[in-house]
Amino acid sequence: MPTVTSLRGAVRDPHRINVFLDGKFSFSLTLTELADSKLHQGQVLTDPEVERLRNLSGLGKLYQQTLEYCFSRPHSKKEIIDYLERKRLRRDISWKRFEEHQLKMQNDPEYDARVKEIRQHTKDQNQKIREIDFTENNTYEYRGTKKTNLPTKPADRITSEMIQEVVSRLESQNYINDQDFARYFIENRHQNKGISTKRLIQELKIKGIDSDIIEQAMFDQGTGNLFRDEEVEIEKMIKKQLRKTSDRQKIIAYLARQGFSYDLIKTKLDQFLSAEEESTEEEYF
Repeated sequence: MPTVTSLRGAVRDPHRINVFLDGKFSFSLTLTELADSKLHQGQVLTDPEVERLRNLSGLGKLYQQTLEYCFSRPHSKKEIIDYLERKRLRRDISWKRFEEHQLKMQNDPEYDARVKEIRQHTKDQNQKIREIDFTENNTYEYRGTKKTNLPTKPADRITSEMIQEVVSRLESQNYINDQDFARYFIENRHQNKGISTKRLIQELKIKGIDSDIIEQAMFDQGTGNLFRDEEVEIEKMIKKQLRKTSDRQKIIAYLARQGFSYDLIKTKLDQFLSAEEESTEEEYF
């Protein structure tokens, strides 16, 4: 049965501990996960225990990556699930490439020899880089390494159960909250450019927000008024369009595609064009 031979701090992530079984790296855990697992050097593990710890490691990494994604900006639940599904797809593709590479090495002696030659050449180059770093600086200074560009063993596969667990944990910690996201999106989407209520609703639905949540978020609970007034929004867009073109029909068509009603477009555009004409006449006289 495998034995824990070493516990070392990870180089790339100081918050994780690399676990070595029988002298070889097996997986990494956070300090909390390590303490909860009561893992220690010299401990003998059963195969089911190793599998459980590897799953725990993969789940912890996936949670940390998703948490960092959440911190980049607010996201809806659907956006988080889509992010995780994309990661799973990329991981599956990497595994397919790696397995095909391994199979080709087994069945094609020439390919196997070429791979070994590339690896040895890269290893020799990296040794020279380390020697130069030490010689020129009297101390070792990492400057990067050459890569073989061959398929390498990917991280563990991502399962549907892992995705569900990560999403549930983030929801319980309020990092995923569709109500908060809908309010944030409505208040900030195209704040300077302008946007119609219809377009806002369409975009929120695309992001997986329920109609009930959208309806509640669209209105200020204190005043009962829309957070984004249609007249204010269309004025922003008309000002911007008039800087690009004076063609009335083009502007009307553009605003209609953005979701504004024809009556509102006509009324506001007439006001702007009339104001421009009066301003021009005053300058002329």
